[in-house]
Amino acid sequence: MMVTTHKNTTPTRSECLMYGLGDFLPNTAFGLTGSYLIHFYENMARFDSGSIAVILITARITQAFIDILVGIIVDRALSRAQPLRRFMTCALGPFVVCLFLCFLPGPSGHFIAVLSAGLFYIAVSVTSSFFIIPYSLLGNAITHDRGRRLLLVSARMAGAMSATMVLGIVMSFGGRLSNMAGMGNSYIIGVSIMCMLGFVFCMLTILSCRERVPFQVAHTDMKTVVMQVCNNREWIVSTSIISLFYINLAVSLGLCIYYCTDVIHKTPYIAGILLSLLGFGKFLGVCLSPLFSRQLGWKNTLYFGYVTFATFNCVFGMVGFSDWLLYGTFFISALAQGLVLPVMYTILAQSLDDSAWTLSCPATALAVNSFCSRISWALGGLLVTALLSLHHMQYNRELPVTFGFVLVPALVALLSIVSVRSFPWEKVRY
Repeated sequence: MMVTTHKNTTPTRSECLMYGLGDFLPNTAFGLTGSYLIHFYENMARFDSGSIAVILITARITQAFIDILVGIIVDRALSRAQPLRRFMTCALGPFVVCLFLCFLPGPSGHFIAVLSAGLFYIAVSVTSSFFIIPYSLLGNAITHDRGRRLLLVSARMAGAMSATMVLGIVMSFGGRLSNMAGMGNSYIIGVSIMCMLGFVFCMLTILSCRERVPFQVAHTDMKTVVMQVCNNREWIVSTSIISLFYINLAVSLGLCIYYCTDVIHKTPYIAGILLSLLGFGKFLGVCLSPLFSRQLGWKNTLYFGYVTFATFNCVFGMVGFSDWLLYGTFFISALAQGLVLPVMYTILAQSLDDSAWTLSCPATALAVNSFCSRISWALGGLLVTALLSLHHMQYNRELPVTFGFVLVPALVALLSIVSVRSFPWEKVRY
């Protein structure tokens, strides 16, 4: 059981907003490592595609397994009445420092530079896991009220999308300042600003949120957890939907800068605007999601979001001749993704609440979901590097765009709709 149990189990709106700020730094790291870091490795560190693929797949798979380990550690800490915010406080500083170090020039020598880059990226993966797993479980500890739970998830998604929106603006502005100052590394100023903002916002979350709801935690071996996961239909379907989302997001982020600079020959500044629109569109979609959910229902909101984002992602890959069409199609695609995010994560949180097996190991259950998301993120990154290697081998330059912005979104939308149809909606309490 946790340290304290407050009689008032309903968080205020301001506390929900403060909780949402906690996802600013994780999503900043997500955007930096998913898009800018690949470009940094390729164009500034001068790593070949094979080395980049090894770094990405090693770090992301390492993080997937670290998530499981962190979940077990957190469960054991909860059984000894340790608060979740203690983990977040201890992990925050190392997380920020390691993320910043990823964008510093490496030592001389190709092998040593690749090795150091890989170690820094793995360090980001490990420290982020010790922050993200407790933070993700914090929403369950704040309240069990369904209405407030949706508000918490919406606030979290809004915080995450705000990070993406700010990231594109800050990185474009920081890049211009770096170039004006004659700095060889055009990302260092933008990364510094984003790391400082993330640290401040996460501290506000740690200081403002209260853990009201106690957990009943028991030591459960991994074999038992896996067996119970296989019998939990709600958890399996919600995890499948989120994993498919991460595959599509990894491909879209990874190819965005490449598409702008190498295919349609725009400046990196355009790519920064697109990433800002990605954040703004998702932010607006997250804010509209509760309204759509009330009017259409959760299931129809998911259907509408998936069909819309797949359609406009396909159009985005075909309208490179016009900046405004690029902006418009990318924005609508992002807005549609924002509509489905709160519903997905609310369903996941409810599956954690309603399943008896998760009450004995809530952090481990959440970590298994995170494991699947990390593997999906790794597969998306591997797919990006494979497509970019085809470009460097002087194959058709349009192939990565066709595959990444047309076929992948269409396939993800189709599989997600099938997963939504198989979800046990009769168990959902709105």
